[in-house]
Amino acid sequence: MPDCVIAVCLFLSLAVPSPMLGQSPAPPPFTLRTQARVVLTDVTVTHKNGNPVHNLSRPAFHILDDKNPKDIRLP
Repeated sequence: MPDCVIAVCLFLSLAVPSPMLGQSPAPPPFTLRTQARVVLTDVTVTHKNGNPVHNLSRPAFHILDDKNPKDIRLP
């Protein structure tokens, strides 16, 4: 009788598919790489007390990207 139980257990372990068999590996995560030549941004300049500064000309302030100055073009 014990031989019969061992044979049944062995048969069931081989007959039942493993959840990992037949599965393809997970796809790599999605990555999007792009470059931008133009970035539109709104700018608000305020005094130390929080009041807005009006009528600034373009040469009155600078925009830096990683400490590098960027051109400012008004539409």
